[in-house]
Amino acid sequence: MSSNNRIPEYSTGVTHTTRSLVTYTLNTTPACVYKGVQYAPGQKFYDGCQYICKCIDPKAGQYSCSERCAKLTILPSSCILISDPRDPACCTVPFCPPNPVTTEAPNNNPQPGTTTAPDTTSNVQTSTKTNFQTTDLHSSPFALLAKQTTIGSRGKEFLVLFTPAYFDDLVTKSVYITSDNGAEMNISTSQRLDPNLKSQIDRTDNISTVEHIIFPIAFELKSFKKELKSAIIKTSKDVFVISHDDGIDTVGSTTHIPLHKLSTKYTVVSITNKADEKSQMAIASIQDGTVITITFHMEHNMPLLIEGKTYHEGDMFTLNLDHFETYLIEHTSDLTGTAIESSHPIAVFSGNDCAELDSYGACDHLVEQLPPITSVDTTYIVPPNSDNRDTLIRITAIDDSNFTYTIDRVSKMVELKRLDSFGIEIDSRQTCLVESDRSIFVTRFGLHSKTSEMGDPSMTIVPGIHQYLDYYKIVVPPGYNHNYVSIMMKQFSTKFLRINGNVLNVKDMFFEENVVVGQETYTVRSINLIEGEISVYSTQGDRFGLMFAGVTDYEAYGFSGNSLLP
Repeated sequence: MSSNNRIPEYSTGVTHTTRSLVTYTLNTTPACVYKGVQYAPGQKFYDGCQYICKCIDPKAGQYSCSERCAKLTILPSSCILISDPRDPACCTVPFCPPNPVTTEAPNNNPQPGTTTAPDTTSNVQTSTKTNFQTTDLHSSPFALLAKQTTIGSRGKEFLVLFTPAYFDDLVTKSVYITSDNGAEMNISTSQRLDPNLKSQIDRTDNISTVEHIIFPIAFELKSFKKELKSAIIKTSKDVFVISHDDGIDTVGSTTHIPLHKLSTKYTVVSITNKADEKSQMAIASIQDGTVITITFHMEHNMPLLIEGKTYHEGDMFTLNLDHFETYLIEHTSDLTGTAIESSHPIAVFSGNDCAELDSYGACDHLVEQLPPITSVDTTYIVPPNSDNRDTLIRITAIDDSNFTYTIDRVSKMVELKRLDSFGIEIDSRQTCLVESDRSIFVTRFGLHSKTSEMGDPSMTIVPGIHQYLDYYKIVVPPGYNHNYVSIMMKQFSTKFLRINGNVLNVKDMFFEENVVVGQETYTVRSINLIEGEISVYSTQGDRFGLMFAGVTDYEAYGFSGNSLLP
């Protein structure tokens, strides 16, 4: 047996002391010095492939170092050594293929996992295979490790539905499913759904890396009516799901939330309407006998008529839904701050049928699947939009909150009452840091360009810094002049970022700014992308936030890589 066939045995770190203490010239923070290089408190650094070190106590001149790669002992004959996905430049790790170990989060709500077997004999014409430009990451060592963990918006079961857009007859209702290494897929709807419509949706298939599914227009929800217009997507392995309602001069996109992450309490987020535009909230049940209570929060206390009864600010509407049943509420008033509670976990979507937010451009469809309020963060970095598009930032309080927002190093404090909202606007060269003492929602609305025909309103729930992940595999939708991703990452980790297995090409980057959060400095970068499949990860396992966006004439979409606490 070769002496190279070994398994890891991690060594204990040793504390060293620097010979001198230095101070940064831009501030008065002391630093460690190692081989003539300065390192900030808490910063990690490397000594070639031999050691990984961390600045511990610069005042005492101390740093700690340990072996960069794991020490190896005898490796079983059934295993092989592969490049360490967290440090491929220097280290290897064992891979034992016969019985991979998973650490997937358990499904604490087994009822939503019960789906109806589809009619596999039906001739489905609504699925298309998209010829995306792809990378072979699904067979890389990193994917072997990443696919073992169910975190964030990755999962095996998802609910999809479609809220109506203003130009609903011209909208293509797409769902994109991305898989690391292939998966079996089943899509099912209610046995009580119209058989003709059901036959167009229910199906089984094998996903290689990306599946593009087009749902029929007839599956779109109608307001103030109980319907059976939700579908459950179930896969054999973890996947990532987005929906993309794309039409002529209108588009709405959202990241979908796995069923096991759904809960019973939500807060609605939409935006102020103009003329005959409507804000929307859609609810879908994943279990029979679900009782739902909706406590309305309405802008200007504008009344709402539901099933012959008038509701005002603070009034409660009660609804009973069974599995697959949906209900859509629309109002000419902004419904932001409306509170929803249910007896069993539900899926909730909100937005606007078509919102016009400034004096430029026109209106656009907005939709987001809402994360439960138990998965909302306190600290957010909001990147700007591209193409000279200003950004409206909407902050919604779950409870009475005090938050601070910082733009161009100027900070302001705001006190916000429970379920109220506050708006901030930044231009295409600014970022905004939001820090709160309580959990809050932060939503980014991109506006129409001031200098071209690019864009129109788009809506994206901003990921909080505690919702960042170290790995994403997502589809960039086709058909846009400009697609881009904004990345929020700790500054010292940026060199470990990989996009489709490659180091960032600075020619693709059109925005960069540093933001200080507590003792950490984050770098915000916006990067041009081509359409298709994209994998973004850190070779060191450092977490970072992603927000995707795209624009064309009088259209814009946006969605985040994740909006849940891992």
